[in-house]
Amino acid sequence: MSRMATLLYFFLISTSFAAPDISDLDKNHCQNLITDLGQGRFRTNTVLVYENEGVDYLIQRRGSDYIFFSPDGEFPLKAPMQTLRDFIVLGDRIWTVGLGGLMEFTLEGELVRRYLETKPRGLYYHPGGNVLFLASWGDGLQAFDMKTKKILYTHPINTSNNNGNYSGAVAITGDGHNNLYIAMTGRTQYGFNGVVTFDLTRNQVGETAEYDKRRAGVIDVYPQIYNRADEVILNNGGWIHRIKKSDLQSKKKIRPTWKAIPHIMGDYRQFIRIEGDLIFDRDEVFGCGTYNIRDLRQTKSGAFSTNL
Repeated sequence: MSRMATLLYFFLISTSFAAPDISDLDKNHCQNLITDLGQGRFRTNTVLVYENEGVDYLIQRRGSDYIFFSPDGEFPLKAPMQTLRDFIVLGDRIWTVGLGGLMEFTLEGELVRRYLETKPRGLYYHPGGNVLFLASWGDGLQAFDMKTKKILYTHPINTSNNNGNYSGAVAITGDGHNNLYIAMTGRTQYGFNGVVTFDLTRNQVGETAEYDKRRAGVIDVYPQIYNRADEVILNNGGWIHRIKKSDLQSKKKIRPTWKAIPHIMGDYRQFIRIEGDLIFDRDEVFGCGTYNIRDLRQTKSGAFSTNL
């Protein structure tokens, strides 16, 4: 795609396909969050979101297909698909990670190529080096060169702990400059649970900030992580956790702030679990969440928001 065409493309999408508001999200995605498979079995059709140039792209499973929602319409990803965990949009390509490895698609959902034998759980694009960074469970951090389409290096980060236990990298984000923030959970009983800061200027771990397990619990096996101005935010098993970056740099044990979304039905008070990605709009965050109807023993879904 030429430079002029690229500029025109991003101008068109920025003026025609803005971030979905909460009512659109509720109608078009949250109402499809739960699929009844019968015999008491349910599937959660997690909503994945990626923001680029002020535009939000979405992927959600519908039936047996994963559907990519873009300014140009809705496109099924045309490949044998296993569970997706994360995706990004770069230029005229979609990049996904999950049980099928790292996969490249056109914006119309055509498979270009499948990469890697690993099963990454998160990815982050760093524009400075034209590199995709992958949170690849027990393999740690993988750097994928977008030019050569090969792994530049693999770093174990904190997958092998000093105490003989093991952890896995489960989500990743960055500040666009020198730092990556990688959420990790334990693979063994006393494995490290927390956030690792990775210094890109030296290609090595900067700080390790472990969750205070007794007071803050642990990192979920399938979280999402987001970079904000002075904090890192996680969707940790449905719960919104906020962590100050200063704490990541200065504390070995951290206690994130839990931002609850209460939901009251009669005399029954509960808290909403957000399934999938969070969508940020200034000081508001929203997403698709689940709640229980106690008398009917049913789980329902809808769009919910809260102020940060």
